[in-house]
Amino acid sequence: MASTTSNNGFAFFNGISLLILADNGVPFGAQDAVLEYVPTIDCSGIDGVILEFEQRYRAFNRDDVFVEVSGDGGANWTAIQINLDAEQNGPTIHEVETVNISAVAGNSANVKIRFRWTSDDDQQFGAGYGWMIDDINVFEAWHYETANINPFYRWGVGGQVFPTGLDYH
Repeated sequence: MASTTSNNGFAFFNGISLLILADNGVPFGAQDAVLEYVPTIDCSGIDGVILEFEQRYRAFNRDDVFVEVSGDGGANWTAIQINLDAEQNGPTIHEVETVNISAVAGNSANVKIRFRWTSDDDQQFGAGYGWMIDDINVFEAWHYETANINPFYRWGVGGQVFPTGLDYH
C-alpha cells in the first residue's frame, strides 16, 4: 500500500483464490467481509458531508465493493457501490476515492461508516484480488458544490464555414 500514511497501518481485503478448500475439504463459499469505523461521527448542523479515502483496488470476475453509511448509529445502512468502472482483471486502481454521503449523514449526530467486500462462490473462475483502504477523512462539503452533468459547447458562432457554430459535447 503506497498511501500517504501506510507506515501506521491500513485495511486490506484479500480475496480467497480459486478453489481453495476450507479445513473440512469443502470449497469456500461466497465472501462477505465488513470493516467498520467504530466511533460514531457527529455531523449535526452539516448539510453536506463528504467521505474521502485512499484506495488500491483490483477487480476480479465477480467482486463488488461498497461504502455503507448509517445515519442512526448502525441500525440501518445505505450501500453505495464504488469502483464500478474498474476493469475486470485489469490494472490496479490507485486513487483517492471521494463519496458524497450527504443524503444519509447530513445533519445526523450518529453517523457510522463501513466498507464491504463481496464476491460470489465461483469455483470455475475464482474470486478476489484485493482492496486496500487508508487515510479516511470525513469533511463538510462546499455549500455551492455543483457538477457539470451534460456539458454543451458551441465553437465558431458567426464564422463563414459554420454560421451557427459547431456543436460538440
